[in-house]
Amino acid sequence: MIRSLTVARFAVTFFLACLTLGCTAPGRKSIGPAKHAGQTTLWKRSFLSGLSVTLIDDRRVEYFSFASNGMVAVTYGSIRKKGNQTITSLCGPLDYWKLVDGILEIRDCDGKLYERLTLVSLDKEHLVVIRQDGTQATYKVHSNTNKN
Repeated sequence: MIRSLTVARFAVTFFLACLTLGCTAPGRKSIGPAKHAGQTTLWKRSFLSGLSVTLIDDRRVEYFSFASNGMVAVTYGSIRKKGNQTITSLCGPLDYWKLVDGILEIRDCDGKLYERLTLVSLDKEHLVVIRQDGTQATYKVHSNTNKN
C-alpha cells in the first residue's frame, strides 16, 4: 500500500512538472502552459471566447460553447449500449465559466462546481485538458473565433 502511494505521488509530481514546463504532444502547439514555473496563466479569456468543442469519447457526451460574457452552453450526458440499441441520456443547461489562477472552472447556475479544466494544448483541431479528477480529456474543436 505504501509503495503504491509513493509511485502515485511520483506520477502526479512528474505530471505536474510536465504541465508547468509546457510539455505537449508531438505536433501540437501549446498556447497555455508557461515555459517556466511562475509565468502567466494557463488559460486566457481570449482562448475561450467563441470556442466550441465536443468531447472525443465513446461513453460520455460533452459539448461546450463559450461566450465572452462568462456563459457557456453545455450539453452533457452518457451513451450506453443495450443489445443492438444505443441509449443516450442528455442534459443541456446554460452554465457559467471563469478563470481561477489560470484554471478553467465551469459552474452551474447555483455556483456548484461542475468541472475544473487545466489546459494542456489547444490547436485548430483539438483541445486537450486535465480534468479535476486527474484524467486527460481530448475535445474536437468546432469553432474558435479568436485570432490567437
